[in-house]
Amino acid sequence: SNAQNDKKTGQRYAKLATAILERTNGQGSGGLVYCVCSMQTFSWDGTSTRSMALLRQGFQSSMEHGDFEAGFVCGLGSCVTPYYDGYPLERLFHMSSNLTDQMALYKVTANIHAINQFKYSFTMLLGKTPIDWENYPTFGDTKDSVIGKCEPISEKEFFYPMLHGCMVRMLVSILLSKYEIADGLRKKLDKLDFKSDPNDYQTTALMYTGLIAAGRYRETRDKKHLQRLRSTYKTGIDIWKTRGKRTMNRGLIVKAEYKALTIPVKDWRRVKIVYDTAIAVSTEPREPFKTGGHVHEAGLASEMAGEYFIRIGKKNLASQYITNAYHYYQLWGAKVKTDQMKAQRAKYINAEQLDRLVVNSSSMGARRRRTGTTKSDGVVQ
Repeated sequence: SNAQNDKKTGQRYAKLATAILERTNGQGSGGLVYCVCSMQTFSWDGTSTRSMALLRQGFQSSMEHGDFEAGFVCGLGSCVTPYYDGYPLERLFHMSSNLTDQMALYKVTANIHAINQFKYSFTMLLGKTPIDWENYPTFGDTKDSVIGKCEPISEKEFFYPMLHGCMVRMLVSILLSKYEIADGLRKKLDKLDFKSDPNDYQTTALMYTGLIAAGRYRETRDKKHLQRLRSTYKTGIDIWKTRGKRTMNRGLIVKAEYKALTIPVKDWRRVKIVYDTAIAVSTEPREPFKTGGHVHEAGLASEMAGEYFIRIGKKNLASQYITNAYHYYQLWGAKVKTDQMKAQRAKYINAEQLDRLVVNSSSMGARRRRTGTTKSDGVVQ
């Protein structure tokens, strides 16, 4: 995991793990699981497709050799990796449900609490479960608030449910503009030492920190929040650059929010350029399957651009961005978010523009099916 901070070292470890697999001729799952973890580093400049194919291979190999716990580690990865990449929520929900069912069948409990945090997030975003805002601020105060009343678990076993639980709740809180609650979760996340974990955690947590700071500053005008946004933006410049193209959009989204709050309104075109860049990088097709990038983060960037133009009175521009955001959230499957937008921003959602976006998305999907670019991405089913 420490190799996440060094691309060349990370890739060297991944190649070494691949060589171990070839030498053992698939006779064990240990090397494969190590390879699966190391393969995360290959996502610096591409997609998670390669990593997810390895996760599937690791799951199958481990299960065949009776190493069930290792198999389900791969299963957890097959939920985590696509979640941060913005895969359709309905699909992720079924994947996590199938995974927990299989774990119950094999009587494996390791990582079940971490997987349940993602499953809970999927149900909230899909609108299948009401969001219990009352208990959000107390999440993580006790072990029971994270894992419920169950058999005691070690601090090591508690780490990932707490990490994932904070991360998914921060995203839900940001999406629904509950920035004060999100800020409380951020403070709890800051106490966890996850700097050596895969770059998805690091770059996503940094983006959440910036977005929360921006939201809190708009709510309170307390300059400490603007200072945190500035610090996150400045600190993150090198981090996002060294983490590769796959996560660069997250830095651009924070940059756009920082510029929106610090550049004079008369220079709004400069802010628009930064938002447009963040959206373009978020939606950039990912090789080799031409998937639509981080669609959920494209939704975030579009919505924040729309809100910026609402604040400065550019209603036509605001409508374009809000409509795009609504479309991206629809593609992702976040019903709780689209319902909120219909309730609060209906007058900015342009029906004709939305119809064109839906038609274009359908046409792209049809082209992928005709050209064979929708082959299995290797997610554990």
